Amino acid sequence: MKKRAYMVMGLKLKLKIEIDKKYFKSDSLLNGRLVGKFFRELSNNVFKQSSKYFEWAEKYEDGGEIPLLFGERNLYSVFAVAIDKITPVHLSEWSLNKTDFEGLENGRRVDFWCLHRNGADGKVINYFIEIKKGHYCLNENTMEEFAASVLKQAKSLTVQTKTLKRIAPSWNESENVYLGIFVIHGYYRGGKEHYTEKHVRENIYKALDKRSKPHLILSTWILPERMSKQWDKDQCRFISIAGIVIGEKPNS
Repeated sequence: MKKRAYMVMGLKLKLKIEIDKKYFKSDSLLNGRLVGKFFRELSNNVFKQSSKYFEWAEKYEDGGEIPLLFGERNLYSVFAVAIDKITPVHLSEWSLNKTDFEGLENGRRVDFWCLHRNGADGKVINYFIEIKKGHYCLNENTMEEFAASVLKQAKSLTVQTKTLKRIAPSWNESENVYLGIFVIHGYYRGGKEHYTEKHVRENIYKALDKRSKPHLILSTWILPERMSKQWDKDQCRFISIAGIVIGEKPNS
């Protein structure tokens, strides 16, 4: 696991971010190293944006808050800003129309589409991104598995990501990457937490449909004590962004 800590420009807060690539084999994925770099930049930008909001809210409101701990809908604006810092060529709620693509039973939308730098043979890379939100209780009396609802979300996100690969357009001179993003906050209530972000990783991986040969990469922000108190009774120790990547094999 690589650990990265740095100062965010203009802020007093130092972000401790860890990248976990145990289940991400970049050389067995077309453009794998570029995908890993894209995910790292994306997650870092998301964490930076959230820390900026926390600093602002702490100064001008009653107390600091972290947007990543809100509901799923609140994630979209944070991710849109994070993507825009990587590439300005992106859209949210991008529509896949059933009249445009053969085999698409119903029209549907993807949370984000963006166009990034050159991949294999100089081709550009299309990222099709779906986002979900969940939480993980770190207390010792919590069962080792995810709560049923969160486990269901992880499986659902894998299915959605697989579906994107099936229905996404194939444009000339471009490569596609299908990325499921699962934002999970690890919280605990009273006393010392028992489980860690490693348990989050292992349980997400167990939920993946291995037939689609997914890759899993995680970026985890370990929160400082001053930011951990978000609710009356619960505290948040870390926020993990899990990337479920489904792509193509490298060209032979």
